[in-house]
Amino acid sequence: MNSELFKQWTMEKLIPNLEEPSLVILDNAPYHSVVLNKPPNTSSKKSEIIEWLQDNQINYATEMSKVELLQLVKIHSKEKNYEIDELLRKSGHEL
Repeated sequence: MNSELFKQWTMEKLIPNLEEPSLVILDNAPYHSVVLNKPPNTSSKKSEIIEWLQDNQINYATEMSKVELLQLVKIHSKEKNYEIDELLRKSGHEL
């Protein structure tokens, strides 16, 4: 199983067969835990950090170092949103 197959199964098989609203409980398997808008980390390239900041409309100075950019990411990072969680919530279900 991988995240794409699980997402497809969720959309095609699980959601259509759930009564609304339902409570869905998932474990922490990697294919259940794909993060939306995943913030960059210390392993990310400076260009990837800048791209994330731009995508999230966060201002930064071009002369900032990677460490300074990561501090901005940390300040502006929100709670993790998981792809499957969003699909289920949009369909009226709880997790």
